[in-house]
Amino acid sequence: MNKQQMWQKQDELVYIPLNDTENYFYSTDLGLVASLLSIGFELTSIDKEHPSKALFIIKKEYDIEDTIDEYFSGQLMVPARVLFDKIELLKSMIHNSL
Repeated sequence: MNKQQMWQKQDELVYIPLNDTENYFYSTDLGLVASLLSIGFELTSIDKEHPSKALFIIKKEYDIEDTIDEYFSGQLMVPARVLFDKIELLKSMIHNSL
């Protein structure tokens, strides 16, 4: 799909634009996305338009930028087991959507 992603949520398809940075955060960084999911952010969709990369789409919340800054500065604390589980979940979702 070009510049959009369709995501099935509770038996309905929802249009998600791939350029709506006001409402969604987009990243190809598996570690960052797994960390965000580990502390409660919501994965909205995964775009696999390009076979070699997955684009993760997360619903933006008021504190997401601060959390991302904490991640890149090494200050974000995430339970190790939860992080591992989220990484495995994301990998599974990527490979199952091929």
